[in-house]
Amino acid sequence: MEIPSGYKEVYQEPERDTVLKLQMAMYGLVQAARQWFKRLSDVLITLGFTPCESEPCLMYRINEKGLCIILMHVDDNLIVGSDTAIEQVTEEIKKVFNVTISPEASEYLGCQIKVAKNQTCGWIGQPHLYKNLDCKFGDMVKTQQTTETPSTPGFHVVRNIPNTVYITDKEQKLYRSGVGMLLYLVKHSLPDLSNGKRELSKVMDKAMEGHMKELCRVIKYALDMQTIGLKFKPEDNNNKLWELKAYSDAYFAGDKETRISVMGYVVYLMSVPVLALTWSEKCDTIDN
Repeated sequence: MEIPSGYKEVYQEPERDTVLKLQMAMYGLVQAARQWFKRLSDVLITLGFTPCESEPCLMYRINEKGLCIILMHVDDNLIVGSDTAIEQVTEEIKKVFNVTISPEASEYLGCQIKVAKNQTCGWIGQPHLYKNLDCKFGDMVKTQQTTETPSTPGFHVVRNIPNTVYITDKEQKLYRSGVGMLLYLVKHSLPDLSNGKRELSKVMDKAMEGHMKELCRVIKYALDMQTIGLKFKPEDNNNKLWELKAYSDAYFAGDKETRISVMGYVVYLMSVPVLALTWSEKCDTIDN
């Protein structure tokens, strides 16, 4: 942090360094988001909200107006609950902060949100990300054949291959950008890309031509699926309204190079995938 212009000439003592103490978090600094979270959390707790034990960024309050849930993400917050409870908390927050309130949650954190008129189901998509993906990789993947699977069946990335020719630094930068964009699709609206993204992320530093071709294949699949999003429609059966289901699968020693096992799982609440398909790797100990 540089000393502001004019301060040094007026206040600095000759032949002596000056140290400045930052009294307030400034926008853009690393601590700014943390300080804002602490400030907003203190206000919400004062208003009677309780932090979720497993997710501190989610707070809830139940009173005579009904249930109200607030999901905090820096200065972009989502409020869910009964109409009267939402109206009450927004009026309370307005007394403390200068806020802008949207009447409908049509977009949040880059995701487009659509809700049916009868309020029975919703849909989440990421049209802005698809647009950026098409702008950056559209010309590269337009000759790719349309496929029904997100990645090549049985595709595995192996790093240490003798006499390997790697892609150029410019192409490697583009490769990292593509895998990163796929990551955001996996997180919110296209979980079936998860395993392909996991394999491609193994060579973020030294990818080969075959890896780049596979990346283009996955991106082509994603662009073909851009009109399809994640649909949320709880079952009407009250007996199963809060039913929790989880499915998992494992591939023992699935990594051909390291012998690491791969596991995938998905969790459903009210028949809705609340925890999207995720892949993780675990090193297994094998006794001799």
